[in-house]
Amino acid sequence: MQFAWRFIFGLPLVLIATTRNHLDDALDLKYLTAEQHTELFKLADRAIGATTRLHQYLKGRKDSPADPAPGTGTENPSPEPRTKNEPEPLNPEL
Repeated sequence: MQFAWRFIFGLPLVLIATTRNHLDDALDLKYLTAEQHTELFKLADRAIGATTRLHQYLKGRKDSPADPAPGTGTENPSPEPRTKNEPEPLNPEL
Protein backbone atom coordinates (compact mmCIF):
# COMPACT_ATOMS: atom_id res chain seq x y z
CA MET A 1 0.00 0.00 0.00
CA GLN A 2 2.92 2.34 0.67
CA PHE A 3 3.92 2.21 -2.99
CA ALA A 4 0.37 2.98 -4.06
CA TRP A 5 0.17 6.13 -1.93
CA ARG A 6 3.56 7.32 -3.10
CA PHE A 7 2.48 6.70 -6.68
CA ILE A 8 -0.90 8.40 -6.25
CA PHE A 9 0.66 11.58 -4.90
CA GLY A 10 4.06 11.39 -6.54
CA LEU A 11 2.76 11.20 -10.08
CA PRO A 12 0.76 14.46 -9.95
CA LEU A 13 3.77 16.26 -8.46
CA VAL A 14 5.98 15.03 -11.28
CA LEU A 15 3.41 16.02 -13.88
CA ILE A 16 3.02 19.51 -12.41
CA ALA A 17 6.80 19.95 -12.30
CA THR A 18 6.94 18.91 -15.95
CA THR A 19 4.22 21.43 -16.72
CA ARG A 20 6.29 24.14 -15.06
CA ASN A 21 9.20 23.21 -17.34
CA HIS A 22 6.89 23.46 -20.35
CA LEU A 23 5.77 26.90 -19.18
CA ASP A 24 9.40 28.01 -19.13
CA ASP A 25 9.86 26.66 -22.66
CA ALA A 26 6.69 28.44 -23.81
CA LEU A 27 8.04 31.70 -22.43
CA ASP A 28 11.41 31.20 -24.12
CA LEU A 29 9.70 30.46 -27.45
CA LYS A 30 7.42 33.50 -27.03
CA TYR A 31 4.19 31.45 -26.89
CA LEU A 32 3.43 33.18 -23.59
CA THR A 33 3.94 36.70 -22.35
CA ALA A 34 5.86 37.23 -19.11
CA GLU A 35 2.58 38.08 -17.40
CA GLN A 36 0.89 34.89 -18.61
CA HIS A 37 3.93 32.84 -17.57
CA THR A 38 3.90 34.33 -14.08
CA GLU A 39 0.19 33.69 -13.63
CA LEU A 40 0.38 30.09 -14.86
CA PHE A 41 3.53 29.38 -12.88
CA LYS A 42 1.82 30.60 -9.68
CA LEU A 43 -1.10 28.29 -10.46
CA ALA A 44 1.28 25.34 -10.87
CA ASP A 45 2.96 26.23 -7.55
CA ARG A 46 -0.42 26.32 -5.83
CA ALA A 47 -1.28 22.90 -7.28
CA ILE A 48 1.99 21.46 -5.96
CA GLY A 49 1.33 22.95 -2.52
CA ALA A 50 -2.25 21.66 -2.42
CA THR A 51 -1.19 18.16 -3.45
CA THR A 52 1.59 18.11 -0.87
CA ARG A 53 -0.72 19.33 1.91
CA LEU A 54 -3.38 16.75 0.98
CA HIS A 55 -0.77 13.99 1.14
CA GLN A 56 0.44 15.21 4.56
CA TYR A 57 -3.13 15.42 5.84
CA LEU A 58 -4.01 11.91 4.72
CA LYS A 59 -0.81 10.45 6.16
CA GLY A 60 -1.52 12.10 9.51
CA ARG A 61 -5.03 10.73 9.94
CA LYS A 62 -5.54 7.95 12.47
CA ASP A 63 -7.63 5.96 10.01
CA SER A 64 -5.19 6.59 7.17
CA PRO A 65 -4.79 3.61 4.85
CA ALA A 66 -1.24 4.73 4.13
CA ASP A 67 1.44 2.20 4.97
CA PRO A 68 -0.30 -0.57 6.93
CA ALA A 69 2.10 -3.25 8.08
CA PRO A 70 2.05 -6.10 5.58
CA GLY A 71 0.43 -9.29 6.77
CA THR A 72 -1.30 -7.67 9.74
CA GLY A 73 -4.73 -8.09 8.26
CA THR A 74 -5.27 -4.33 8.09
CA GLU A 75 -4.78 -4.08 4.36
CA ASN A 76 -8.54 -4.32 3.67
CA PRO A 77 -10.30 -4.00 7.02
CA SER A 78 -13.99 -4.75 7.04
CA PRO A 79 -16.10 -2.84 9.56
CA GLU A 80 -18.33 -5.85 10.22
CA PRO A 81 -18.61 -9.37 8.92
CA ARG A 82 -20.81 -9.89 5.93
CA THR A 83 -24.07 -11.66 6.49
CA LYS A 84 -25.58 -13.98 3.96
CA ASN A 85 -28.91 -12.85 2.62
CA GLU A 86 -31.53 -15.55 2.43
CA PRO A 87 -33.51 -15.33 -0.79
CA GLU A 88 -37.19 -14.64 -0.35
CA PRO A 89 -39.51 -17.29 -1.72
CA LEU A 90 -41.05 -16.44 -5.06
CA ASN A 91 -44.50 -17.50 -3.92
CA PRO A 92 -44.87 -17.00 -0.14
CA GLU A 93 -48.46 -18.42 -0.07
CA LEU A 94 -47.24 -21.94 -0.86
